Amino acid sequence: MNVRLGPYPLCEACQRTNGGLTHLRHPQRHIEAHGQSACVDAELADLLMELWAVCVTKSCCQDEGGRAYVTPTRETRAAAEAWLVERGILFEVDERGRLHLSTLR
Repeated sequence: MNVRLGPYPLCEACQRTNGGLTHLRHPQRHIEAHGQSACVDAELADLLMELWAVCVTKSCCQDEGGRAYVTPTRETRAAAEAWLVERGILFEVDERGRLHLSTLR
């Protein structure tokens, strides 16, 4: 059974990987870089292709308020945080380990 959450489709490979999830609330773009691949929020695609050089992410999306977030693995979270700080990208960490991106300096 497919789950439909909005008008923007995942690619066929990502639909299979995500157990039938076929649509999200914002435009998706399939990217591949540094041994990782996924359909991701189109506005995060360029950032993730660079971030993946230093960390592995479990998810990325928008929170309820529309702010972008990434969820690095526990093992690569420190590297992700350092990478964001180095680029002047402010973020907040929530209790689930998500890095909610705030602003660019």
